[in-house]
Amino acid sequence: MTLTQLRDLSVVILGVETFLLCLVLAVVLVLAIMGTSRAILKVRMYGPVARGYFRRMAQGAEQTSQKITAPFVSVSTTRARVERTVSAAFSAFSHHKEV
Repeated sequence: MTLTQLRDLSVVILGVETFLLCLVLAVVLVLAIMGTSRAILKVRMYGPVARGYFRRMAQGAEQTSQKITAPFVSVSTTRARVERTVSAAFSAFSHHKEV
């Protein structure tokens, strides 16, 4: 075999390898696209169900936290009212001048 024939053979072999690698890449991309479309269909089918489940969980957590914090908020509000009343009473007596 001459150098020219080896060069031509190597060019043909590289062309075939390139074609096969592109073919493999194309198959992988097609499978990825098909998988993505199936995943989107599954998400569209099960997404609303999951959203409703998580919404119910969030509502339950909100109700539970309100039940837990309600006494603390009530005590804090009552304490603030008492402090304002006491402060107002003492300020009324402290500004009162006797003649």
